[in-house]
Amino acid sequence: MFGIRKKLMSKAEDALGFDLDGDGQCGSSGQPGMDRNSMIRQAFLDALKEGVQNAVGIASRSGGFLENPAVRIPWPPELSGHIEEAAQRFLPDIYDRFVTTLNRSAEEASATALDVLINAIMHLDVSAAVNLITSSNQRACTDYFKETSHMPLYQGMRPIIDRALEVCDVTSHWDDVVRAYMQIPSAVKSLSGLPDVIETDLSNYATTKAIDGLLVYVADKETQLRANPQSAASSFVQQVFDPSFFQ
Repeated sequence: MFGIRKKLMSKAEDALGFDLDGDGQCGSSGQPGMDRNSMIRQAFLDALKEGVQNAVGIASRSGGFLENPAVRIPWPPELSGHIEEAAQRFLPDIYDRFVTTLNRSAEEASATALDVLINAIMHLDVSAAVNLITSSNQRACTDYFKETSHMPLYQGMRPIIDRALEVCDVTSHWDDVVRAYMQIPSAVKSLSGLPDVIETDLSNYATTKAIDGLLVYVADKETQLRANPQSAASSFVQQVFDPSFFQ
């Protein structure tokens, strides 16, 4: 029985990429005799992997975006201010449907975003791992991930977001917003300093905000791991993120 459990655990570790049972090995390819630098690099990668798994798990729930002010995707910024106020006041149904479905699309997309996030992590340059792990910035690893992986994350996430926008009928509600806006006389827009037409790239906006939201959750997990390394699934994170490791 123990042998079967060990094999199953090893397969799970291979799939996830980090040590689950604290034996110092990462799946069937674990290396308990790993040198110090390799341990640091692995801990850095494992912390981010655990972070993105946490992010996907939370963000993909109902309300993962919509009900969390820290990640909730708002009305597009170029339409904020007077336009947003007017929409909330005079077109509340259209306004609420659009914002709700926009956030639902991010939740929908998050459910299938794990492979994109993990793939981006596996292509990171980990030469700065020591400085990032020992940084006083509690989200240093996440910030580095965001700065160095923006393009692959964007390219991987945009098709997922586009599908989610269609599934959640966001495009239809956005069309309602645009039609309502176009009914405002041009003279009124001009006097109010408003653009005559809406030129928002909805797909670009939704993709960027979805990535930002996911990384907020990654950063939250990184902060938790720094505060309590022993809560990590990876034995490398448990060891390397403990302040005593670098003393």
